[in-house]
Amino acid sequence: MNEGEVFEFEPKVFIPPFINCPRCGAKAFGVLYIQGHRFFRRCGECCQDQSYPLPPISKRVVYLDQFAISNMMKVLDPVSSVSQRGGMSNSFWLSLFEKLDQCCKLQLIVCPESAAHNKESRVAPYYQSLKRMYELLAQSVSFRDTGWIQSLQVNEHLKHWLTGKDEYEPDLHISSVVHGEIDAWTERYTVSVDIPWEEEWIADLRRQRDGLSEEITKIFSRWQGELGRSFNDWFEEEALAFGKNHLKGFGNQLKKYADIQAGQRDLTMNDLFPASSVKLIMMVRHELINTGTSNENDWPKKTIEYLSSPSLKAIPFLKISSMMWAAIARKAASGMKRPPSRGMSNDIETISTLLPYCDAMFIDDECRGYLNEEPLRSELSYGTRLFSQNNKDAFIDYLEATKASITDEQLNFVRGVYGDDWLRPYTSLYRTTANET
Repeated sequence: MNEGEVFEFEPKVFIPPFINCPRCGAKAFGVLYIQGHRFFRRCGECCQDQSYPLPPISKRVVYLDQFAISNMMKVLDPVSSVSQRGGMSNSFWLSLFEKLDQCCKLQLIVCPESAAHNKESRVAPYYQSLKRMYELLAQSVSFRDTGWIQSLQVNEHLKHWLTGKDEYEPDLHISSVVHGEIDAWTERYTVSVDIPWEEEWIADLRRQRDGLSEEITKIFSRWQGELGRSFNDWFEEEALAFGKNHLKGFGNQLKKYADIQAGQRDLTMNDLFPASSVKLIMMVRHELINTGTSNENDWPKKTIEYLSSPSLKAIPFLKISSMMWAAIARKAASGMKRPPSRGMSNDIETISTLLPYCDAMFIDDECRGYLNEEPLRSELSYGTRLFSQNNKDAFIDYLEATKASITDEQLNFVRGVYGDDWLRPYTSLYRTTANET
Protein backbone atom coordinates (compact mmCIF):
# COMPACT_ATOMS: atom_id res chain seq x y z
CA MET A 1 0.00 0.00 0.00
CA ASN A 2 1.37 3.40 -0.98
CA GLU A 3 1.55 6.35 1.40
CA GLY A 4 -1.72 8.25 1.50
CA GLU A 5 -3.85 5.36 0.24
CA VAL A 6 -6.91 4.39 2.29
CA PHE A 7 -7.50 0.74 3.16
CA GLU A 8 -11.18 -0.12 3.57
CA PHE A 9 -11.98 -3.23 5.59
CA GLU A 10 -15.08 -5.04 4.32
CA PRO A 11 -16.15 -7.93 6.61
CA LYS A 12 -18.10 -9.65 3.83
CA VAL A 13 -14.85 -10.26 1.97
CA PHE A 14 -12.92 -11.68 4.90
CA ILE A 15 -15.32 -14.07 6.65
CA PRO A 16 -16.31 -17.05 4.47
CA PRO A 17 -17.44 -19.85 4.61
CA PHE A 18 -21.02 -18.68 5.14
CA ILE A 19 -24.02 -20.35 6.75
CA ASN A 20 -27.50 -19.01 7.53
CA CYS A 21 -27.53 -16.34 10.22
CA PRO A 22 -29.53 -17.43 13.33
CA ARG A 23 -30.78 -13.86 13.70
CA CYS A 24 -31.71 -12.53 10.23
CA GLY A 25 -31.63 -15.77 8.22
CA ALA A 26 -29.30 -14.42 5.52
CA LYS A 27 -26.59 -16.76 4.26
CA ALA A 28 -23.97 -14.32 5.45
CA PHE A 29 -22.95 -15.82 8.81
CA GLY A 30 -19.22 -16.28 8.24
CA VAL A 31 -16.13 -17.03 10.32
CA LEU A 32 -14.75 -13.73 11.58
CA TYR A 33 -11.67 -15.10 13.33
CA ILE A 34 -10.21 -18.14 15.07
CA GLN A 35 -8.72 -17.82 18.53
CA GLY A 36 -6.88 -20.83 19.88
CA HIS A 37 -9.70 -23.15 20.92
CA ARG A 38 -12.73 -21.16 19.74
CA PHE A 39 -13.93 -19.54 16.55
CA PHE A 40 -16.25 -16.59 16.06
CA ARG A 41 -18.89 -16.03 13.41
CA ARG A 42 -20.37 -12.72 12.32
CA CYS A 43 -23.24 -11.97 9.97
CA GLY A 44 -22.26 -9.75 7.06
CA GLU A 45 -25.81 -8.35 6.95
CA CYS A 46 -26.91 -7.75 10.54
CA CYS A 47 -23.50 -8.04 12.32
CA GLN A 48 -24.76 -10.73 14.72
CA ASP A 49 -21.79 -12.29 16.60
CA GLN A 50 -21.50 -15.75 18.13
CA SER A 51 -18.61 -17.88 19.41
CA TYR A 52 -18.23 -21.67 19.17
CA PRO A 53 -15.80 -24.11 20.84
CA LEU A 54 -13.28 -26.09 18.82
CA PRO A 55 -12.30 -29.67 19.74
CA PRO A 56 -8.89 -30.28 21.34
CA ILE A 57 -6.10 -31.18 18.92
CA SER A 58 -2.58 -32.56 19.22
CA LYS A 59 -0.08 -31.41 16.61
CA ARG A 60 3.22 -33.03 15.75
CA VAL A 61 6.21 -30.69 15.88
CA VAL A 62 8.25 -30.92 12.67
CA TYR A 63 11.47 -28.91 12.38
CA LEU A 64 12.72 -28.00 8.91
CA ASP A 65 16.36 -27.25 8.23
CA GLN A 66 17.13 -24.02 6.36
CA PHE A 67 18.15 -26.13 3.34
CA ALA A 68 14.56 -27.39 3.03
CA ILE A 69 13.10 -23.90 3.50
CA SER A 70 15.41 -22.56 0.80
CA ASN A 71 14.65 -25.27 -1.75
CA MET A 72 10.88 -25.03 -1.29
CA MET A 73 11.12 -21.26 -1.70
CA LYS A 74 13.18 -21.59 -4.88
CA VAL A 75 10.79 -24.02 -6.54
CA LEU A 76 7.78 -21.74 -5.86
CA ASP A 77 9.23 -18.25 -6.30
CA PRO A 78 8.97 -17.05 -9.93
CA VAL A 79 11.90 -14.65 -9.49
CA SER A 80 14.22 -17.53 -8.64
CA SER A 81 16.07 -18.99 -11.63
CA VAL A 82 15.92 -22.35 -9.88
CA SER A 83 12.12 -22.35 -10.19
CA GLN A 84 12.46 -22.41 -13.96
CA ARG A 85 14.40 -25.67 -13.96
CA GLY A 86 12.71 -29.03 -14.17
CA GLY A 87 13.76 -32.40 -12.84
CA MET A 88 13.19 -34.79 -10.00
CA SER A 89 14.71 -32.45 -7.40
CA ASN A 90 12.17 -29.72 -8.12
CA SER A 91 9.41 -32.30 -8.12
CA PHE A 92 10.36 -33.45 -4.63
CA TRP A 93 10.53 -29.95 -3.11
CA LEU A 94 7.17 -29.03 -4.65
CA SER A 95 5.62 -32.24 -3.33
CA LEU A 96 7.16 -31.66 0.09
CA PHE A 97 5.73 -28.16 0.29
CA GLU A 98 2.26 -29.39 -0.68
CA LYS A 99 2.34 -32.15 1.95
CA LEU A 100 3.57 -29.81 4.68
CA ASP A 101 1.08 -27.10 3.78
CA GLN A 102 -1.85 -29.51 3.85
CA CYS A 103 -0.81 -31.11 7.14
CA CYS A 104 -0.48 -27.65 8.68
CA LYS A 105 -3.91 -26.62 7.40
CA LEU A 106 -5.42 -29.84 8.73
CA GLN A 107 -4.08 -28.80 12.16
CA LEU A 108 -1.93 -31.95 12.33
CA ILE A 109 1.56 -30.47 12.41
CA VAL A 110 3.37 -27.23 13.13
CA CYS A 111 6.83 -26.29 11.82
CA PRO A 112 8.11 -23.66 14.27
CA GLU A 113 10.53 -21.06 13.02
CA SER A 114 13.84 -20.58 14.80
CA ALA A 115 16.59 -18.03 15.25
CA ALA A 116 18.65 -20.12 12.81
CA HIS A 117 16.05 -19.54 10.09
CA ASN A 118 16.22 -15.80 10.65
CA LYS A 119 20.01 -15.54 10.78
CA GLU A 120 20.66 -17.79 7.79
CA SER A 121 18.00 -15.98 5.77
CA ARG A 122 19.52 -12.59 6.60
CA VAL A 123 22.78 -13.46 4.82
CA ALA A 124 20.96 -14.96 1.81
CA PRO A 125 19.97 -13.00 -1.34
CA TYR A 126 16.25 -13.83 -0.94
CA TYR A 127 15.62 -12.88 2.68
CA GLN A 128 11.98 -11.78 2.34
CA SER A 129 11.04 -14.84 0.26
CA LEU A 130 12.67 -17.20 2.76
CA LYS A 131 10.95 -15.43 5.65
CA ARG A 132 7.58 -15.78 3.96
CA MET A 133 8.11 -19.53 3.56
CA TYR A 134 9.14 -20.35 7.13
CA GLU A 135 6.50 -18.05 8.64
CA LEU A 136 3.74 -19.68 6.60
CA LEU A 137 4.58 -23.15 7.93
CA ALA A 138 5.32 -21.90 11.46
CA GLN A 139 1.71 -20.79 12.04
CA SER A 140 2.81 -18.04 14.46
CA VAL A 141 4.86 -20.48 16.57
CA SER A 142 8.59 -19.95 17.05
CA PHE A 143 11.30 -21.56 19.12
CA ARG A 144 12.97 -19.30 21.62
CA ASP A 145 16.58 -18.39 20.99
CA THR A 146 18.96 -21.35 21.37
CA GLY A 147 20.90 -19.54 24.09
CA TRP A 148 17.68 -19.06 26.06
CA ILE A 149 16.73 -22.74 25.74
CA GLN A 150 20.22 -23.85 26.74
CA SER A 151 20.13 -21.60 29.81
CA LEU A 152 16.75 -23.11 30.72
CA GLN A 153 18.23 -26.61 30.57
CA VAL A 154 21.28 -25.54 32.58
CA ASN A 155 19.06 -23.89 35.19
CA GLU A 156 16.94 -27.02 35.56
CA HIS A 157 20.06 -29.19 35.85
CA LEU A 158 21.60 -26.81 38.39
CA LYS A 159 18.53 -27.09 40.62
CA HIS A 160 18.84 -30.88 40.47
CA TRP A 161 22.61 -30.74 41.11
CA LEU A 162 22.04 -28.69 44.24
CA THR A 163 19.86 -31.47 45.70
CA GLY A 164 22.78 -33.90 45.50
CA LYS A 165 20.72 -36.60 43.77
CA ASP A 166 22.35 -38.76 41.11
CA GLU A 167 19.40 -39.47 38.82
CA TYR A 168 18.48 -36.65 36.47
CA GLU A 169 15.44 -36.65 34.19
CA PRO A 170 15.18 -33.42 32.16
CA ASP A 171 11.84 -31.71 31.63
CA LEU A 172 11.51 -31.44 27.85
CA HIS A 173 7.98 -30.10 27.44
CA ILE A 174 7.88 -28.00 24.29
CA SER A 175 5.50 -25.38 25.67
CA SER A 176 8.36 -24.05 27.80
CA VAL A 177 10.60 -23.27 24.80
CA VAL A 178 8.29 -21.70 22.22
CA HIS A 179 6.44 -18.48 21.62
CA GLY A 180 2.85 -19.26 20.69
CA GLU A 181 0.70 -22.30 21.39
CA ILE A 182 1.42 -25.62 19.69
CA ASP A 183 -1.99 -27.29 20.03
CA ALA A 184 -4.10 -24.30 19.02
CA TRP A 185 -6.27 -23.93 15.94
CA THR A 186 -4.57 -21.65 13.45
CA GLU A 187 -5.88 -18.26 12.41
CA ARG A 188 -6.27 -17.93 8.64
CA TYR A 189 -4.23 -14.75 8.44
CA THR A 190 -0.70 -14.14 9.68
CA VAL A 191 0.56 -10.70 10.66
CA SER A 192 4.27 -10.47 9.90
CA VAL A 193 6.50 -7.81 11.43
CA ASP A 194 10.02 -7.29 10.17
CA ILE A 195 12.80 -5.41 11.92
CA PRO A 196 15.24 -4.17 9.25
CA TRP A 197 18.87 -5.03 9.78
CA GLU A 198 21.69 -2.63 9.02
CA GLU A 199 24.13 -3.86 6.40
CA GLU A 200 26.83 -3.64 9.06
CA TRP A 201 24.97 -6.17 11.22
CA ILE A 202 24.65 -8.61 8.32
CA ALA A 203 28.34 -8.19 7.48
CA ASP A 204 29.22 -8.82 11.13
CA LEU A 205 27.11 -12.00 11.11
CA ARG A 206 29.02 -13.23 8.04
CA ARG A 207 32.35 -12.42 9.72
CA GLN A 208 31.37 -14.35 12.84
CA ARG A 209 30.31 -17.33 10.75
CA ASP A 210 33.51 -17.31 8.70
CA GLY A 211 35.69 -16.87 11.79
CA LEU A 212 34.01 -19.80 13.55
CA SER A 213 34.46 -21.93 10.44
CA GLU A 214 38.19 -21.18 10.41
CA GLU A 215 38.50 -22.19 14.07
CA ILE A 216 36.68 -25.47 13.43
CA THR A 217 38.95 -26.21 10.46
CA LYS A 218 41.98 -25.84 12.75
CA ILE A 219 40.44 -28.15 15.35
CA PHE A 220 39.58 -30.64 12.60
CA SER A 221 43.25 -30.71 11.56
CA ARG A 222 44.21 -31.52 15.16
CA TRP A 223 41.66 -34.34 15.28
CA GLN A 224 43.15 -35.84 12.12
CA GLY A 225 46.36 -36.48 14.05
CA GLU A 226 44.76 -37.93 17.20
CA LEU A 227 44.88 -41.55 16.10
CA GLY A 228 45.04 -43.12 19.55
CA ARG A 229 41.95 -41.51 21.03
CA SER A 230 38.49 -43.02 21.49
CA PHE A 231 35.03 -41.61 20.87
CA ASN A 232 34.56 -41.18 24.62
CA ASP A 233 37.80 -39.18 24.87
CA TRP A 234 36.51 -36.60 22.40
CA PHE A 235 33.05 -36.61 23.99
CA GLU A 236 34.49 -35.91 27.44
CA GLU A 237 36.68 -33.15 26.04
CA GLU A 238 33.79 -31.42 24.28
CA ALA A 239 31.38 -31.72 27.21
CA LEU A 240 33.82 -30.45 29.84
CA ALA A 241 34.88 -27.57 27.58
CA PHE A 242 31.42 -26.04 28.00
CA GLY A 243 31.96 -24.90 31.58
CA LYS A 244 35.61 -23.98 31.03
CA ASN A 245 34.79 -21.81 28.01
CA HIS A 246 32.02 -19.96 29.83
CA LEU A 247 34.26 -19.28 32.82
CA LYS A 248 37.01 -18.05 30.51
CA GLY A 249 34.54 -15.93 28.55
CA PHE A 250 33.19 -14.40 31.76
CA GLY A 251 36.72 -13.49 32.84
CA ASN A 252 37.42 -11.89 29.46
CA GLN A 253 34.24 -9.82 29.74
CA LEU A 254 35.20 -8.59 33.22
CA LYS A 255 38.59 -7.51 31.89
CA LYS A 256 37.00 -5.77 28.92
CA TYR A 257 34.66 -3.72 31.12
CA ALA A 258 37.55 -2.88 33.45
CA ASP A 259 39.54 -1.61 30.45
CA ILE A 260 36.56 0.49 29.33
CA GLN A 261 36.23 2.00 32.81
CA ALA A 262 39.94 2.77 32.87
CA GLY A 263 39.72 4.49 29.49
CA GLN A 264 41.95 1.89 27.83
CA ARG A 265 39.22 0.73 25.46
CA ASP A 266 36.38 2.47 23.61
CA LEU A 267 32.79 1.46 24.30
CA THR A 268 31.09 -0.08 21.25
CA MET A 269 27.46 -0.93 20.50
CA ASN A 270 28.18 -4.64 21.09
CA ASP A 271 29.46 -3.84 24.59
CA LEU A 272 25.96 -2.72 25.60
CA PHE A 273 24.65 -6.29 25.29
CA PRO A 274 25.85 -8.95 27.77
CA ALA A 275 27.75 -11.87 26.25
CA SER A 276 26.32 -15.39 26.53
CA SER A 277 28.90 -16.28 29.20
CA VAL A 278 27.85 -13.32 31.34
CA LYS A 279 24.15 -14.19 31.04
CA LEU A 280 24.72 -17.85 31.92
CA ILE A 281 26.97 -17.21 34.91
CA MET A 282 24.67 -14.49 36.24
CA MET A 283 21.82 -16.99 35.98
CA VAL A 284 23.87 -19.53 38.01
CA ARG A 285 24.72 -16.83 40.55
CA HIS A 286 21.06 -15.89 40.94
CA GLU A 287 20.03 -19.50 41.53
CA LEU A 288 22.81 -20.11 44.06
CA ILE A 289 21.95 -17.02 46.08
CA ASN A 290 18.19 -17.42 45.70
CA THR A 291 18.31 -20.96 47.12
CA GLY A 292 20.60 -19.93 49.97
CA THR A 293 23.36 -22.22 48.70
CA SER A 294 25.78 -19.31 48.39
CA ASN A 295 26.09 -15.66 49.36
CA GLU A 296 27.61 -12.63 47.65
CA ASN A 297 31.07 -13.65 48.83
CA ASP A 298 31.32 -17.33 47.95
CA TRP A 299 29.08 -17.72 44.87
CA PRO A 300 32.06 -17.58 42.45
CA LYS A 301 33.63 -20.65 44.09
CA LYS A 302 30.37 -22.62 43.90
CA THR A 303 29.86 -21.51 40.29
CA ILE A 304 33.29 -22.84 39.32
CA GLU A 305 32.50 -26.11 41.11
CA TYR A 306 29.24 -26.48 39.21
CA LEU A 307 30.61 -25.57 35.78
CA SER A 308 33.46 -28.07 36.31
CA SER A 309 31.11 -30.89 37.29
CA PRO A 310 31.10 -34.03 35.10
CA SER A 311 27.32 -34.18 35.63
CA LEU A 312 26.94 -31.41 33.02
CA LYS A 313 27.25 -34.15 30.39
CA ALA A 314 23.65 -35.14 31.11
CA ILE A 315 22.20 -31.79 29.97
CA PRO A 316 20.41 -32.63 26.69
CA PHE A 317 21.84 -29.96 24.37
CA LEU A 318 25.37 -30.50 25.70
CA LYS A 319 25.15 -34.28 25.44
CA ILE A 320 23.88 -34.13 21.84
CA SER A 321 26.32 -31.49 20.61
CA SER A 322 29.31 -33.14 22.32
CA MET A 323 28.45 -36.51 20.79
CA MET A 324 28.04 -34.98 17.33
CA TRP A 325 31.42 -33.24 17.52
CA ALA A 326 32.97 -36.45 18.85
CA ALA A 327 31.54 -38.28 15.82
CA ILE A 328 33.20 -35.73 13.52
CA ALA A 329 36.49 -36.08 15.42
CA ARG A 330 36.30 -39.86 15.01
CA LYS A 331 35.80 -39.43 11.26
CA ALA A 332 38.76 -37.05 11.08
CA ALA A 333 41.06 -39.49 12.89
CA SER A 334 39.84 -42.28 10.60
CA GLY A 335 41.00 -40.49 7.46
CA MET A 336 38.26 -38.00 6.57
CA LYS A 337 39.90 -35.26 4.48
CA ARG A 338 37.20 -32.62 4.09
CA PRO A 339 36.60 -30.41 7.15
CA PRO A 340 33.04 -29.63 8.26
CA SER A 341 31.06 -27.20 6.11
CA ARG A 342 30.83 -23.54 7.06
CA GLY A 343 27.33 -24.04 8.44
CA MET A 344 28.07 -27.16 10.51
CA SER A 345 28.51 -25.30 13.79
CA ASN A 346 25.11 -23.59 13.43
CA ASP A 347 23.52 -26.89 12.38
CA ILE A 348 24.85 -28.71 15.44
CA GLU A 349 23.83 -25.91 17.79
CA THR A 350 20.30 -25.86 16.36
CA ILE A 351 19.85 -29.64 16.22
CA SER A 352 21.30 -30.29 19.68
CA THR A 353 19.07 -27.62 21.24
CA LEU A 354 15.79 -28.36 19.46
CA LEU A 355 15.87 -32.12 18.75
CA PRO A 356 14.49 -33.26 22.16
CA TYR A 357 11.37 -31.13 21.66
CA CYS A 358 10.50 -32.28 18.13
CA ASP A 359 8.52 -35.23 16.82
CA ALA A 360 10.44 -35.11 13.54
CA MET A 361 13.29 -33.16 11.95
CA PHE A 362 14.29 -32.76 8.31
CA ILE A 363 18.02 -31.98 8.42
CA ASP A 364 21.02 -32.30 6.13
CA ASP A 365 22.43 -35.70 5.18
CA GLU A 366 25.72 -35.26 7.03
CA CYS A 367 24.16 -34.41 10.39
CA ARG A 368 21.61 -37.19 10.10
CA GLY A 369 24.46 -39.56 9.23
CA TYR A 370 26.30 -38.71 12.45
CA LEU A 371 23.13 -39.09 14.53
CA ASN A 372 22.59 -42.56 13.07
CA GLU A 373 26.07 -43.74 14.11
CA GLU A 374 26.69 -45.54 17.36
CA PRO A 375 26.69 -44.68 20.21
CA LEU A 376 24.60 -41.64 19.21
CA ARG A 377 21.76 -43.73 17.79
CA SER A 378 21.35 -45.69 21.03
CA GLU A 379 22.06 -43.02 23.63
CA LEU A 380 20.17 -40.07 22.13
CA SER A 381 16.77 -41.69 22.55
CA TYR A 382 14.37 -38.75 22.47
CA GLY A 383 11.86 -40.37 20.11
CA THR A 384 12.51 -37.86 17.32
CA ARG A 385 12.16 -39.15 13.74
CA LEU A 386 15.09 -37.99 11.59
CA PHE A 387 14.86 -37.34 7.86
CA SER A 388 17.11 -35.88 5.18
CA GLN A 389 17.49 -36.00 1.43
CA ASN A 390 18.92 -39.52 1.65
CA ASN A 391 15.58 -40.82 2.97
CA LYS A 392 13.31 -38.12 1.58
CA ASP A 393 10.70 -40.63 0.42
CA ALA A 394 10.34 -41.79 4.02
CA PHE A 395 9.61 -38.19 5.02
CA ILE A 396 6.86 -37.97 2.41
CA ASP A 397 5.46 -41.26 3.75
CA TYR A 398 5.60 -39.84 7.29
CA LEU A 399 3.57 -36.80 6.23
CA GLU A 400 1.10 -38.97 4.32
CA ALA A 401 0.60 -41.16 7.38
CA THR A 402 0.13 -38.06 9.51
CA LYS A 403 -2.49 -36.76 7.08
CA ALA A 404 -4.30 -40.11 7.10
CA SER A 405 -4.47 -40.05 10.91
CA ILE A 406 -6.96 -37.18 11.05
CA THR A 407 -10.29 -38.00 12.68
CA ASP A 408 -13.60 -37.40 10.91
CA GLU A 409 -14.54 -34.88 13.59
CA GLN A 410 -11.39 -32.81 13.08
CA LEU A 411 -11.70 -32.94 9.28
CA ASN A 412 -15.31 -31.77 9.45
CA PHE A 413 -14.34 -28.86 11.69
CA VAL A 414 -11.51 -27.88 9.33
CA ARG A 415 -13.90 -27.77 6.38
CA GLY A 416 -16.61 -25.97 8.33
CA VAL A 417 -14.34 -23.34 9.85
CA TYR A 418 -11.89 -22.69 7.01
CA GLY A 419 -13.91 -23.64 3.90
CA ASP A 420 -13.37 -26.21 1.14
CA ASP A 421 -10.69 -24.16 -0.66
CA TRP A 422 -8.54 -24.04 2.48
CA LEU A 423 -6.88 -27.40 1.81
CA ARG A 424 -5.65 -26.40 -1.64
CA PRO A 425 -1.81 -26.13 -1.40
CA TYR A 426 -0.68 -22.51 -1.38
CA THR A 427 1.64 -22.84 -4.38
CA SER A 428 0.86 -19.24 -5.38
CA LEU A 429 2.61 -17.98 -2.23
CA TYR A 430 4.93 -15.68 -4.20
CA ARG A 431 2.57 -14.66 -6.99
CA THR A 432 1.33 -11.20 -6.07
CA THR A 433 -1.86 -9.86 -7.58
CA ALA A 434 -3.41 -6.44 -7.98
CA ASN A 435 -5.50 -7.07 -4.86
CA GLU A 436 -2.47 -7.69 -2.61
CA THR A 437 -1.09 -4.78 -0.61
